[in-house]
Amino acid sequence: MSLFNWVLESGSILLLRKKLMIPANDYWHHHYVFEKLSPFREKMIGIEMCNNIIINSIIPLLYTYGKIIPDPFILNKAVSWLEQIPAEHNRVIEGWKRTGISVKKASGSQALTELKKQFCDQRRCLECEIGKQILHPVEMQGSI
Repeated sequence: MSLFNWVLESGSILLLRKKLMIPANDYWHHHYVFEKLSPFREKMIGIEMCNNIIINSIIPLLYTYGKIIPDPFILNKAVSWLEQIPAEHNRVIEGWKRTGISVKKASGSQALTELKKQFCDQRRCLECEIGKQILHPVEMQGSI
């Protein structure tokens, strides 16, 4: 069975993580950081890396496939999985935390990442309710 078919038939994030938790590339058994040799220690892909693969590769592929064929069950599975995985830990999400906005689920971290890409990075702050609130907090109070 192909990995894609296995994903389609998989009903659980836990099973998906288990499938992805494989030994790291041999290079990493001898390194903790690039170009600095360390004593051998077999390393596995961790839960956070598995989650990142699921969030950024598997779920978008699954969702797109569900849209193309179309299949609401597959679409719901993709969205449900985003709700089951903790939010990502990266620079984008850390930036949002510094503004006082935090999320707990991957669906939220994906939404904030997309907001940053579509509004913050494009300097479209005044077209975004969050941007308006940050730039004009007094004027906006009570209107959101």
